[in-house]
Formats: sequence, structure tokens, C-alpha cells
Amino acid sequence: MQVLGEYPEQLAEEHCPLNMGRGRFIPTTPWEGIWWGVAKWFGVPQADLPAMFPYAKNFPAERILTMEQLFKTTA
Repeated sequence: MQVLGEYPEQLAEEHCPLNMGRGRFIPTTPWEGIWWGVAKWFGVPQADLPAMFPYAKNFPAERILTMEQLFKTTA
């Protein structure tokens, strides 16, 4: 199994800056981070991706996952 993003070292609200309380956590991987790679896998052209995921530009490039990071490919 592969975990994408970062798993918090501590889950307790007082020890974890990602814990917003009442069972809510700030994700370390944006929505666009996963779907960018899925869209590439489905064959969406690179030029069309920014229109599909306009908020991707707000995140560091290393948070946007590639098709190769998401799927095993066979040679």
C-alpha cells in the first residue's frame, strides 16, 4: 500500500497543526494533486490540464502527482 501526502506524526488536536478539531484535518495533498495524474492517465493533453485544475498553480509542483507516481506501468 502507498500513502500519498504526509501522515501526521501526532493526531491529538493540541500536538498536530493539521488537526482542526472535531475530526477535521487539513490535507497535505491538494485535490488537484491526485486528479492531475488521473487526467493524464486518461489521455487529457498537458495543455488542457490548467483549465481543468485552475487551482493547481497555487500549490508547489511536488504536491501535484504524476501519472507515474499514481499508477504502475508495465514495459
